[in-house]
Amino acid sequence: MSALTAAQLAGVAQLVEMVPDAVLTRLAEAVSLMHSARAATLAQMIAHEGRDRERRAIAFGAVLPLFSPRADGFPTDVYPRRTLARLWKLVSAPEPELTHCLDTIGTEDVVINQISEQYLRAAACALRETPQVCWPDGSDEHRERLARLFELAPLMRRAAERLDEWIQRPDEDRVAELRVLFARAAKQFPDGPERLVELMFAHLPKAPPVLRILTLSAEAAAHSDVLSHSELGPFVDTLLQATETRVAAVEAFVAAPARDQVRAAVAAIGWCADVLREMRLTVKPEPSSAWGVAVQGMQLRIERQAIAALETGAELVEMVFPLVRPKSAPKMASASPDLTAPSEASDIEVAMSLLGAIDQARVTLSEFGCEGVRRAIMKGVTSHLAEFTEKGLLKPTKAGPNGLKLLRRAADVLRAIGEKELARAVLRRLDARLNDAGMASSDAIA
Repeated sequence: MSALTAAQLAGVAQLVEMVPDAVLTRLAEAVSLMHSARAATLAQMIAHEGRDRERRAIAFGAVLPLFSPRADGFPTDVYPRRTLARLWKLVSAPEPELTHCLDTIGTEDVVINQISEQYLRAAACALRETPQVCWPDGSDEHRERLARLFELAPLMRRAAERLDEWIQRPDEDRVAELRVLFARAAKQFPDGPERLVELMFAHLPKAPPVLRILTLSAEAAAHSDVLSHSELGPFVDTLLQATETRVAAVEAFVAAPARDQVRAAVAAIGWCADVLREMRLTVKPEPSSAWGVAVQGMQLRIERQAIAALETGAELVEMVFPLVRPKSAPKMASASPDLTAPSEASDIEVAMSLLGAIDQARVTLSEFGCEGVRRAIMKGVTSHLAEFTEKGLLKPTKAGPNGLKLLRRAADVLRAIGEKELARAVLRRLDARLNDAGMASSDAIA
């Protein structure tokens, strides 16, 4: 196969520059299996692009997270990856020898910081001086905002070393360092502190801890009214709005539960707990303030939904796994399991969804003041299912296919609510009884 022409090389180079990092890695693996002149050329281009991206990651490391969506789903601006690539090509091409220094100097070396700051400032200039080249479809407002983020990135390089300490328990010296960085950001731009928070937030995998940085950055960190009227107040508003969205998602799940939505509901409850906890510990909003009212309202709504899920789930368990007394039996007679109840009832899935979600979120929900109710209801559900299966297992051969399946489903519910040992015991006993009777195992009736 002949080598690529100049036009083909230019086209392929442009395509290679555009592919995401993960795709570039897979492409390199695929090309390595090919044997031709064109494949060799393509492999060389991919290797060059990969190394160039490694250099870019070192120089632009402080701003890189701004160009990828957040893993936690927090609504934030994501800048175009194509703009990142264009900016790097623009600032690195004029001095290739300087770029190659990134290959030989350790990432902790002071020279790396100097080179990085030079490239960051050059990128900010490029956004302002050649906007149509860097980001042709961006607005002037967004291009200027990104330029400021690049100019503040040297502060972020310093902040990156202290982020973990600031969101833990920083001493006075560390707090002073944070405030100095915010003061420097304010000197650079009117919205400098807000842009610096944007950079810090991009480097944090979870959203709630940023509240600690916001409160530490304020001179009166404990007073939420000061923070609410500062340039950082809108960030807290956005965080609360994102939490409100998740509270609504929990309410929607409880209203229409589904097994494939359990994980999302549990994650939403966890998010709400993290944010509300951080609000109480750091921002400490006044109960009568807008933030205070919002926090209290969301707290109560999550608590109500958890209790509603528990109560509904418990009622469904009693309905789909009924314990009944014959009409002619005396009032003191014990109830027996009705193994003729529908084993395919959709209410079984609903009960498992509701109770399973609450069980998975039990540690988180303890912060919402409903642990006592959860424990009592779950105890009742477990006792009901234990009695149903215990009595049902006394006569498994008379239960019929439906009754056997119902006992199996009861074990499924026990597993869903965290009673795994009890569920396994039920299945072992069911299999033993079926084996004694010369019948198939419980797996065959699932």
